[in-house]
Amino acid sequence: MKKSHKAYYLIELSIVILVISLIIGAAAKTGSVAIRKMRLETAKSATLSSPVASISDLKLWVETSLDNSTALSSSDTVVDTWYDINPQSKTKHNLVSQSATTLSSTSYETLAINDLPALYFSTENYFSVTKPEMLTNTSYTVFIVEKPSAGVYGSDSAAQLMGSNSASSNINLVYNNHSLSDNYHNKIRAVAFSGSSHVEFTHNFLFNSANIHSLKFNQTDNNYYYWLNGGSSYEASGTRGTSSTASCKPCSNTQTIGGYGYRGYISEIIIFGRSLNDAERQDVENYLSKKYAISIS
Repeated sequence: MKKSHKAYYLIELSIVILVISLIIGAAAKTGSVAIRKMRLETAKSATLSSPVASISDLKLWVETSLDNSTALSSSDTVVDTWYDINPQSKTKHNLVSQSATTLSSTSYETLAINDLPALYFSTENYFSVTKPEMLTNTSYTVFIVEKPSAGVYGSDSAAQLMGSNSASSNINLVYNNHSLSDNYHNKIRAVAFSGSSHVEFTHNFLFNSANIHSLKFNQTDNNYYYWLNGGSSYEASGTRGTSSTASCKPCSNTQTIGGYGYRGYISEIIIFGRSLNDAERQDVENYLSKKYAISIS
């Protein structure tokens, strides 16, 4: 009888331990979900209270934390439209999903960049800018928050974050591969007007690492400037190359977001129709840094 009681006791103890483990696991899962929900609500609050809306000449603002930022398909995973939330204009520049193949689409990922949502691009899908003429013959400042996914871009020399693969695009921001000593070196490249002027950074970018890109073109001095993850000093600068107006059409109608070979996540794009001063630029970068937990350089 004693052995039987002992056996029953061990069974009961095992059941108790199992139940406790399940309770702890459920509590941990609930806590994790609560933390993520709080993180998202904090991001929404940061968006609504950000300085972006108060800086003049805002042309386009898309992001992924607000409930009205994206339109999903019936599967609730594929994004068809990325809505412009620019409060300064009644005319919105909504981004429309496009694809090089009928099987490729843009997915909405809830935990993409530091536990915040983003849109995933798989090299063949992209968003078209419906009114790219908003940047024609003008200064501009562009901010992009993104995270390139792991993998080698191979022979793709221009994995577009923004721009087009034609010579008529006013703004190109791309990830670029170079074969140096038979090794691929992944670098970011800023290209302005027909690719005749570009800069490449001295260090490689990291896959699966989130970045804030700031690209500014100043029409007055014909120069553009680039900051990687903000900061007081720009990462690189260059002069816009000269090109005949016949072959160079600023901001062509093929302007795209996340197209032509780019693989990764994009969560926010902000475009101003002028060259922001340093204080304004840093205000936007600080907002993006706090929202996405990306350290300013």
